[in-house]
Formats: sequence, structure tokens, C-alpha cells
Amino acid sequence: RDVASGERRVVPNLETLSLQDRLRFVPAVNHESFAEVVLDASKDVAVYFFASAGPAAERSKDGAIFVNRCAERFEELGVGTARVVRLDTSEFSAPPSVQVAEVPSL
Repeated sequence: RDVASGERRVVPNLETLSLQDRLRFVPAVNHESFAEVVLDASKDVAVYFFASAGPAAERSKDGAIFVNRCAERFEELGVGTARVVRLDTSEFSAPPSVQVAEVPSL
């Protein structure tokens, strides 16, 4: 949307959104791309560790909309020095150098 021209954001019904829809503005990383994207010294990076399956999936879904909104605002405002990415712990594990105490975590 074009914020400068006053275009308003359309907020969908959250009850109907899947986890993937709730994270549509948050690029995914995996074990292979983690170091390249997250450890890039030229940008500040926040990683949303979430679960698409299992007992943490519902909590992950609840928090995802807020993480998505943060990433969306960075994009709208043209913030190029910070980025938000996501790692699905149901599919990929975090690298050994990163300790995640619980899922979901930011």
C-alpha cells in the first residue's frame, strides 16, 4: 500500500488466517540460509522461531500477526537496516550456535 498517499491498510479477519497467511511479510529462513541472512553484520535481524505443528503451533499462530505487522511496517517505511525473518522449528532446527529456550520466541 502507498502510505504517503494516505492509502489505508485493510485488516483481514484474523480468525480465518492460517499461520502462513499471518506471516506473509516475514521471509522464511532455513538451516542453510540462516547464517547468510541472520548473521549479516550490515543489518539488525530479529528471528521469529515458531512451530507450524505440534503443541506450540497455536501459540505461534497467536504471536505471528504481531511479528508480521512489524515486518510490514519496516517495508512500508523503507527501513533497510533492520529485517524480521522466521524459522519454522517444526521443519528446521536452529543452528547449534543459537539457543532457543522455548517456541515461539523472537
